[in-house]
Order: sequence, then C-alpha cells, then structure tokens
Amino acid sequence: MNLKQPIKTINVYYFLTDEFLKCDEVTFRKIGNLYLELYGQNAYKYMVKTYPLWKVRAVGISGQTFRRILECVPKFLSDEKRFYILKAEVLYFVEKKHFNLNNSNKNKTGTLSEVNQYFQSYESIIDKFNNHNLAWFYGNGIFSENELWEFLQVCKYSIQKRLSLSYEQVTNDLDLLRSNLNKYQIREFKGDYSIDFLSKKMDVSDVNKILVEPLNFTSFELTLNGRLKKFAEKYIIDELLKLDFTTKEGSANGLIKSNDIDLLFNQYNDLRKGKQDVAIKSTFQGEGGVLTISLDFVPNQKLTTQIVNKSAILFLLISAFGLFTYFSFKYKLGWAGFPLLIMFFFLLSTTKTSIDQILSNLKQLKKNGK
Repeated sequence: MNLKQPIKTINVYYFLTDEFLKCDEVTFRKIGNLYLELYGQNAYKYMVKTYPLWKVRAVGISGQTFRRILECVPKFLSDEKRFYILKAEVLYFVEKKHFNLNNSNKNKTGTLSEVNQYFQSYESIIDKFNNHNLAWFYGNGIFSENELWEFLQVCKYSIQKRLSLSYEQVTNDLDLLRSNLNKYQIREFKGDYSIDFLSKKMDVSDVNKILVEPLNFTSFELTLNGRLKKFAEKYIIDELLKLDFTTKEGSANGLIKSNDIDLLFNQYNDLRKGKQDVAIKSTFQGEGGVLTISLDFVPNQKLTTQIVNKSAILFLLISAFGLFTYFSFKYKLGWAGFPLLIMFFFLLSTTKTSIDQILSNLKQLKKNGK
C-alpha cells in the first residue's frame, strides 16, 4: 500500500484563462468594466484591442495582464464554476496535508495501543483547516468571508465523517479477528493491519492482549442555507466521503468476512494434526484496511526429538568443559594451553546456543498445549 501523490484535478489559472477567452459578449463587457475601473484607460484599451488575438492564440498574454485577468474573471463566473474551482483546491489541499503527514512515517509499523492516537492526530489537523488555507479565493473576492467559512465547515464535517467511518471499519476488522482467534483457540500468530484511510501500518499480533478503547470524535453541527447547500453537497460532501489516499499493490483475497478467517483457521488446525511443519500466510482486504495473518507450527514430536538431541549435545559440551577445567588446573598449562583456551570460549558459546534452543523448544511445546 503506497501513498498517492497529490495531483490537482484542474489548473485554476488555465481554467480561468480559458473561461475568459470563450466568454460571451455580456460577460466580456462586465469583465472589461471592472478591468477599466481597476487598471485604467490604457490597460483597458490594450485588453480590448488584443483580446481577439489572444482568442486565436496569435499573441501570448503577458504575466502582468494574466494576473489582472485572473483577478477580474472569477467574479463573473457562474456559481457552479466558482464552486468547481474551489472544490479542486480544497481536495488538493486535503490530499497534500494527508501526504505530508503520513509520508515521513509510511514505513514505520505502529502498535495497537497507538491506533487512537493516529486518529486523534488526524482530527486535530482537520480542526486547523481555516480561511487562511484558501486566501486566494477570499482575497480576490471570489467568495465572501462568510461563504468560505461555511464551505470550510462542510469540508471539516465531511472529512471527519470519513475519519469516523474509517475508525469504525478498523475496529470492526479487529473485533472480527479477535473473536475468531478466541473461537479457534489460536494462542500465537503474527499479523499486521494497514489502515487504508490513514496509510498507517500496525502490528496486530497482540490483538488479544490489547483492547482499543472506543474513541469519541468531536461532534459537528452543520447548517447550510441557500445556494451554498446545493454546491456543498454536490462538490464536497460526496467527494470527500469517497476519498482514498492509497494505491494498492497486488490484490488481497477479497473483503474479509468471518467465513474467510474460519476457513484459514480450520485449515491451520487440520494441518497441525500432521507430522510436518506448518507455515501459512494470508492477506485480506478488510472494511478499513488490509489484514495479513501468518501462522507457524512445529509438531510436538519434532520439538521433543530436538530437545533430546540438544540435551545430549549439551551433556557432551558440559563434560568437555569439565575436562578442560580439570587439565588446566592440574597441569598448569600456561601459554601452552592457549589453544585449549580458544576451545574453552567456543564450548562456552556453543553451550549457550544449545541451552537457548532447548528453552525455545520447551516454550513452543507449552504454546502447543503440551
């Protein structure tokens, strides 16, 4: 799962230039009157004279004239077009904030105890979204301050709803995993879960030991009036609720369901009855993210045999260690015993390794229920 690079759906400047060059006579007169008022007679005459050449791309628009046109044109766009360019800027801003927030830690695996912190951090960023982030639209009079404020409230409301939905989906997936682990008495497994909306990866191997406390998000009261309601619903609420910040590499086995985990754990328990080592790994697309489960098992008979063999080796090592100590003190070997000293450290290291392996196998036997 990779973060998607934020991409603007439209270039506002090119969009406004195109609108200017294809506007009707009435709109052109309105733009011209404002242009005359703001920049004077000479600039106005130049604009009127050169406009036909701009339309056929015979002459390019200078930087200064371009900036002046951009200041005048938006005021005479239809409501639908004004909200269209605002929507593009809002979505780009949200995606850019999301990318910057998560890109630096995209390869870091978190823990279940941090899941609420992830969502709370994101919520705090939403709360800081304000008019300053859309200064161009307010400063150039494209929208009134009150219109922008209402629009931002819609944005906050929509993103928070999407955040809350993601949290609910994530906890549903974790609850489903936890209940099936208990149902099939799976004591040990390795697993990770990547939250789609937050682009965060968590280790869920301890899902039975750590319970995620329910998180209450800030309540938003949303009141819309007049024409803003129509465009807010069309351009913001619907699109923000569908936001997906990730690109998927490969495909999972399908949307995770209880039956899917039943099948996996049943297969695992059946294989455990055999005499061969078991290693199963499966990936599922959950409601709120991608779940990967790894299950490993070594048969008790094999573990017992390894313990017996390692114990025999350990006995021989201890015996050799005892003989080395005895001869060293009895004959006072000094430098002549240097090769034996090297052997001493080798035996010591090998003895520790054997003890660790025996303890590991005993621990595995205990996990297996024997």
